[in-house]
Amino acid sequence: MIQPTKKHCELFVYDVPRCGLYIGRQETPKHLSIGQLLKDLKKWAIDSQKPIVETSTYSKNHRFEESYCLDLVSSNGQYLLALWNKVPHSKSGIGMINGAKAASSVTVSHTKVSNGDIPGFPTFFWFFPSSNKMIAIKIDHPALGISQVREYLKGYLQNFCSYRVKRTIDGEEVEGFADFPKPKKGKDERLINIKLHPHIRIASKSVPGKQDEFLARYHEVNKLVKDIYVFNNLSDSNSSWLEKISSIFNDLPATKKKRARVQMPVSLSQADMQDLIDQYNDSDHSIENDVGFIFKGKATHIEWLSGSQQKIQETLEIEWVAEGQPNLKKMLGKLRQLEYLLKTTEQRNDGESDDKAV
Repeated sequence: MIQPTKKHCELFVYDVPRCGLYIGRQETPKHLSIGQLLKDLKKWAIDSQKPIVETSTYSKNHRFEESYCLDLVSSNGQYLLALWNKVPHSKSGIGMINGAKAASSVTVSHTKVSNGDIPGFPTFFWFFPSSNKMIAIKIDHPALGISQVREYLKGYLQNFCSYRVKRTIDGEEVEGFADFPKPKKGKDERLINIKLHPHIRIASKSVPGKQDEFLARYHEVNKLVKDIYVFNNLSDSNSSWLEKISSIFNDLPATKKKRARVQMPVSLSQADMQDLIDQYNDSDHSIENDVGFIFKGKATHIEWLSGSQQKIQETLEIEWVAEGQPNLKKMLGKLRQLEYLLKTTEQRNDGESDDKAV
């Protein structure tokens, strides 16, 4: 049995301003608000005891692989969702190389993936339906998985929710949404309400005015700061900045290339600053697009784009089902003890910080 351990966690705050089945442009959903949707999902993915491989709600795309419902628990109207996010692999398995070796001497090894196994990593999301809030919880893995959870809930709402109607009438297949969930027994004779349409939106909760402040002070930035990682050197879309500092990074010894912090004198335009902010927001606040700014007169003070997002840093005692797999019910109980911190975060207006999401 794995003993409980204390883990440093980062909790990132998101709003869920829209979720459910709507009629026209109404602000309130007719059916399946976020709490109802999660309750519906729990019945479908967990209570049904279906195999995990059958709980994916979307097909892989050019950005990421499928996600599956690893677990979903509730307590006092709150929900804690764990997704299992599949990672790419070949028939040979998951490939690895020793990054400390030169290309001339490196060899590729593989960890074989058995039939039926799904290689991946977990991500965790704490929902507050009463206030339409979601907290993405970072424990060990650097990815928050915001894109995946958004796609997962969207896929469930569109294709698998209990209000979905899909059947054949007089030889013609019809599909849409009804005003009632699918009956547990008997023939499904629900009528489609053509006015109902699904919509879900998950948006980051930023420290009020912080990104606007960055945009207004673009001309005061005299240095740009970036943490470069081996795993994001090729995937970072901010290539123009990487090109300027690549020579510094490439000159590092191989054993030190896991992470390097570099600073570069710059003269930004307002368009440059807006582009950096947009890239960070559009990438779901990925570490690949996180940038720090040193303003004139503050030579040692770095303000990061990741510091503009509302977040909480806390230590949680976590009980484990298996290595890397928390007991979600116990974890939700521990998280509920931190609710007061969320209220404090909501009331905080300055947000100035040297902290960054890593």
